[in-house]
Amino acid sequence: MNTVYKNTSANTFESRIEHRNKLDLLRSRVYLLRGRDRLWMTMYFENGIPISQMARMCGRNPSTVQRRICKVTRRLLEGEYIKCLRNRDRFSTREMVIAREHFLYGLSYKKIAKRHCTSRYNVIKTLRGILGVLASTE
Repeated sequence: MNTVYKNTSANTFESRIEHRNKLDLLRSRVYLLRGRDRLWMTMYFENGIPISQMARMCGRNPSTVQRRICKVTRRLLEGEYIKCLRNRDRFSTREMVIAREHFLYGLSYKKIAKRHCTSRYNVIKTLRGILGVLASTE
């Protein structure tokens, strides 16, 4: 049980509450991920497994695992893909797939273009259109 000390500032409690809220948000959004990212996030946030142990199990360098967890965490907290999900009626299926691959999985324009047999220019144009729709809904 946590003990409350008289000299503890209100900011400390607010930062702890904010931190807990972010953890809850991350836990609620992990289902959006796939494969290794989902596994690592579940192992780290739900099960509390240390990064060094996760790296040994996966045969990766601990810094690689840590960087990937930080990137995925940042993407989940930014919520660009969540905004797309809220406005999915404004996007085609293809646009939603491109948004997921870019905003959630962090794929480059080149990889997205290769997956969809299109040009990088077309991917950039689609993402600009998506960002324009998201900006107009705010």
